[in-house]
Amino acid sequence: MTPRRRRIDRILVHRRKELEAVVLLLAEANGRLGRATAEAEGRDEVVREATESRRRLFEAPSDAQAFLEVEDWLHTTTLQAAHAWARVTQLKGEVAAVQDRVLSARMKVRQVEQVAVRIEATERQAESRKERRRDDEHAARIAQRRCAMAGSK
Repeated sequence: MTPRRRRIDRILVHRRKELEAVVLLLAEANGRLGRATAEAEGRDEVVREATESRRRLFEAPSDAQAFLEVEDWLHTTTLQAAHAWARVTQLKGEVAAVQDRVLSARMKVRQVEQVAVRIEATERQAESRKERRRDDEHAARIAQRRCAMAGSK
């Protein structure tokens, strides 16, 4: 193996390790996004419960204190849900950024693989040329001997 080929192989191993690391980051980011989405959906469910409680208070006679408590609960849960969905939006941006890094890392691996294939093809062509030259030289020597032997008879 030529020094150039060894260098390209080392680069290829390095690029593949980088790709694996970025893929792990993507998996972690997707996990965080999934957990944040589940939390936000849970917060939305609490908001629905608070809205339903407030609706029930309007339908039945109730005191002002109960109405204020339910209204405060609805306001708090709505804010929490909004913050949770804002976090989901932020995490979607992070996932998109990591996906771009994965795409970039994959392209770099493919580029190095293509260089490796080209080097291998070049080495095979050079070896083939050497072999043909040896065969031609060998055939020329045989032809020379035959001519020398035919000339000596």
